[in-house]
Amino acid sequence: MAAQQLDLRAVGGGILWGLGVALTGGVIQGVISAAVPLDPLTEARLVMGWQAVGCLVGGYLAARSAGRSGWLQGAVAGLGLVLVVAGLMGVGSAFPPGPALARAALLGAAVGALAGMAGVNAGR
Repeated sequence: MAAQQLDLRAVGGGILWGLGVALTGGVIQGVISAAVPLDPLTEARLVMGWQAVGCLVGGYLAARSAGRSGWLQGAVAGLGLVLVVAGLMGVGSAFPPGPALARAALLGAAVGALAGMAGVNAGR
């Protein structure tokens, strides 16, 4: 069996597209929140939802661009997106360090891997 190879250009592009989707969703959510106040729990769930959509888009596009190893390209793109967003928001304010950050990272990798498997097979 051949060794899996990571395409860093494809993964980087997937992370950037996913970040764009997550940030666009955050801006839309902010505009809606200004008009209709939301409780903090609903707001946090929406933020995580936008991040999950970003992981889907990033994983799909990374695998589609790489054309091989969709699960690997998508998982790394999803994981990378979660870590970039956590870094931008500040780890202390976004997630309590430890189990919550680890859970978010694993979910991001899983969502990205699923999208990556779809993305690598979409062109066939």
